[in-house]
Amino acid sequence: MTESEIKINAYKFVEKLIITGDFPSVEKEQKLKGSLEHLQFVDWSDKLAEGPVIQRQKASEINDEVLQISLDRKTYGFEIKDYPPFYKFIYELSQFNNLKSKVSIKFLRTQTLIWIIDVFQNNRARQDLLHYLYEKLEKEIKKVRYYYPILNLTIEEPFSIGNIKITYFTKEYFDKYWECNRELFIENEEVFDLTYRKYQGRVFVETEAFAESEKGEEISYELASLTSDIVVLLSPTIVHPDENCLIDLERRMPWESEFLSIESGKEYDLSITVSANRETFHISKEMVSSIENNMLFLFGKILNGNQRCEIDFLIVETVKMVARAIRETDLHLRISLLIIVIESIFLLAEENHKMEKKCKRRMCELLKPKGGETHQKLMDSLSNMYQVRHKMIHKSTRIYIEPIILSHFQINVVEVILQLLANNSRLQTKENLIRMLDTKGIANAE
Repeated sequence: MTESEIKINAYKFVEKLIITGDFPSVEKEQKLKGSLEHLQFVDWSDKLAEGPVIQRQKASEINDEVLQISLDRKTYGFEIKDYPPFYKFIYELSQFNNLKSKVSIKFLRTQTLIWIIDVFQNNRARQDLLHYLYEKLEKEIKKVRYYYPILNLTIEEPFSIGNIKITYFTKEYFDKYWECNRELFIENEEVFDLTYRKYQGRVFVETEAFAESEKGEEISYELASLTSDIVVLLSPTIVHPDENCLIDLERRMPWESEFLSIESGKEYDLSITVSANRETFHISKEMVSSIENNMLFLFGKILNGNQRCEIDFLIVETVKMVARAIRETDLHLRISLLIIVIESIFLLAEENHKMEKKCKRRMCELLKPKGGETHQKLMDSLSNMYQVRHKMIHKSTRIYIEPIILSHFQINVVEVILQLLANNSRLQTKENLIRMLDTKGIANAE
């Protein structure tokens, strides 16, 4: 969409704007039921600041939100049928000048509607939409560092994967923090300790984003999640499949992990148990030193924000899927997920004949192109894994899994990712990868 098309389409939505009602007020206290009835909350309705009041409500008719804004005692929005084209316009607007890299869709929806309301109220535009948005963004865009706690991981010292850092806060850091901010806590060090010291010594993924606040959180969380997935690929579970891999961002966990219990015959004697996983993965200096010039360097390529070709995006999705599979403690299901991953790499969309044969041959050609015993060993491992998957999916039978074979399979799945990372600029597309592997296969057969 060009700049002139943006202007024309923006004014079309001014014509569709309607006043949906007066400023929202609570006429009747809503009756809550079940567990909601017993939740404690604080009513801040009398503390609302002046300015636009944003209202979002899910609408089943459009499977999206209805966005309304209350301003100057009136509430503005669109008819339900006009929201889908408005949101499509916002999406296309986000593509202009790569706005989507700095600003969230939520921000664009809200600010564009505020601009439309202003034009509607004044019967003219004080500035066009793009200039209005750029002016807003100048104030909103900031460089921010984000720290996401990562669970079940300890480190000997901070280290980096590409532009992302795995780090922790020291006691000395918080001692200094206290000295610099003690007046904010009215000399109450206990409050400070309860607020901040709980982060001391915990491992974090440190990311940085230069964007509007919500977009910055979105970017940083995505990078932190991908970094967490990469750490999973370094874990002992790759080599020892029977070990559970519990490494993950705290934000991705279904908190809180507590349960209640009570002895039979008693009614008012609840016990509260907090469940904590203790299978942590420690990364030593020696381990970092041994992999920083190969594995960490290659994985760092996808964290540097330079994904440009089809293979790059395939690698990112593969890392996410492999990490999800490795976290799965049901080994039969894990194998099924990993086979889905390798098929997504080694099969083209239109291929639906002899898929297992093609997938195994191509993976072996990528990793063991010289043939011989190592080639045959990988082929045998893949055949075994496919048999496990086949029996479970098609026969509802769980056959025994040889840990050493699963270990060999998992190690080679990670090796596939590393090979793709090492050759991404040369391959560019998945079709090029398949063509190269098929050509090798023919040459080796001859």
